[in-house]
Amino acid sequence: MKASSSVSSLAEKISSKLAFTVEAIDDGPSKSLLSVTGSLANIPQSASRFFASVSSPAEILSSKLVSRVEGTEVIEGGYNFVHVLNLETGESGRPFPFVLRFPIDPDSISRWQTCTTVGCMLYCQRHPDLNIPTPAIYTYSCKYGSEFIAMEYIDGDSLSDVWLDLPEEEQKDVLTQVAEIMRTMRTKTSFKSIGGISPDGTSCPLVDGIDAAGGRGIVDRLGLYNIGPYESVREYVQSVFDRQFHYMDQMLHKGTLSAHEAEFKKEMSDYLNNLTPEEAFERVKSKRDAFMAHPYDCEYPFVLRHGDLHGRNVVVRYILVSLRSLSDHNQYST
Repeated sequence: MKASSSVSSLAEKISSKLAFTVEAIDDGPSKSLLSVTGSLANIPQSASRFFASVSSPAEILSSKLVSRVEGTEVIEGGYNFVHVLNLETGESGRPFPFVLRFPIDPDSISRWQTCTTVGCMLYCQRHPDLNIPTPAIYTYSCKYGSEFIAMEYIDGDSLSDVWLDLPEEEQKDVLTQVAEIMRTMRTKTSFKSIGGISPDGTSCPLVDGIDAAGGRGIVDRLGLYNIGPYESVREYVQSVFDRQFHYMDQMLHKGTLSAHEAEFKKEMSDYLNNLTPEEAFERVKSKRDAFMAHPYDCEYPFVLRHGDLHGRNVVVRYILVSLRSLSDHNQYST
C-alpha cells in the first residue's frame, strides 16, 4: 500500500505507553543505537555517522543533508511533531528515509515520556520472541529541551485510513495479528512493578494519559507524592488520588499554578457539571481519604499493556501489521 502522511505518526505512536518494570532516566547526550538490532546493520555507513553526530532535532532539521520526503507534511499530534525526512547519504544514489519525532512543548509532556517511548521499543526489539513489530531506533535524546527520536520509516497506511477499503478476509487477517500481539503482551511478559521502561531496561515513573497538561508536570516535580514505579496496584491507585488532590490543592490554595489557571478552569467547566472547583476538590479529598482506609491490594505479576489501541495507532503494510503507539499520549503500562 502506498504510504500516507499519517503513517509518519508511527514514530510518535509506538510507545510511551508501555509501562513495565524498569530506574534511571537518561538525561545525558543523545545516544546512537545503530547496533541494537540486526536490521540496523544494513543502513549506509554515512547514515550511521550522521545519526551518531547529532544531538537535537534542530541540528537534524538544519542539516543540508536532510530534506522532507516529497508529498508529506509535518504531523502535529497531541504532544509531538513528526517529520518524515530523507537523508542524503551519497552511497546508493537514493536518499535514506527516516522519521523524526520531538515534543511540541517539553513542558506539556511527562518528563519521562521520550525516555519511556524509546525504552518500550527497545524492550520489544531485545525480546524478538515476543514478535511485536516496532521501528528501529537510529538515535535519540532524553535531555530536557533537546528530546527527540530518529527512527525507521515504515511504508504503510494507518489502519483507520484503509479499513473500509480492505476486503473482509484482509480485515480478519489484520484483526488476528493485532489480537495475537495483545495476547502475547498479556501471556508472555511479566513484571514486578507498574511503571515505565527506560532505554537501559530499568524502571522509571509511569507516563499516563494526562501527562503534564495544565501544570501537572510542575506538581509532579514538587515531590508531594509517589510518581512510580509502583510495586502494587494499591500504590498506583493511591498515586492517582494523590496526584489529583495535590494538583487541585496547588491550583486552588497554594498559588503555584497561576499560569495554568485558564486551562484549569476550562477543564473544570468541561467535566464538573454543577460542581464548583472547591466542591470538586472536597470530593476528591473525600474519595482519597476513603481509599487510604481501604485494605484493597493486588500482587504482581504485571504485564505489558497498550494504553491507546485504535486504528490510527496501527500501521498496515500489505498484510503485515506494525503497532505504532506501544505514543502520542504515551501510555503503555504493566
